[in-house]
Amino acid sequence: MNSLTPLENYPADLREVVDWAKNLFGCATARISTFDGQPVMFLVIGWARHTRDLPRVVWRNEDGERIDFSYTEEQAIASGDTVEELKASAAEYHRITQLRVEEFSKEWIAKKP
Repeated sequence: MNSLTPLENYPADLREVVDWAKNLFGCATARISTFDGQPVMFLVIGWARHTRDLPRVVWRNEDGERIDFSYTEEQAIASGDTVEELKASAAEYHRITQLRVEEFSKEWIAKKP
């Protein structure tokens, strides 16, 4: 399995992780990516975007005409060697993103040796 593997060809447990992640993060897409020969899996989530929604960015063709297009903004947010590790990593990422700066700072300081 690699980043080009269609979702329907994922094993059932990985399809479940993809559906779980889409629900947890409210994203449009989710996929699992690996590097050849490496056991670690990466959970990549994405959101549908369009260039017309970017006020400061304008794409132009060679004639100077504005062109707009849709794209997917993606982030690799979790990793793990097993499905359980991958879900735990994603759940921790989600937990941290819900913290206020003060809460995160207290946790981070408490963990420092």
